[in-house]
Amino acid sequence: AMLYGSIVTFLGWTLYGLVSPRFELKNKHG
Repeated sequence: AMLYGSIVTFLGWTLYGLVSPRFELKNKHG
């Protein structure tokens, strides 16, 4: 259970890191 949680957290932060810059670019552009 602990290992699974670590993987989910890692994937969550990875997705956040990929999506966050796009939103920032959209906000700056718009």
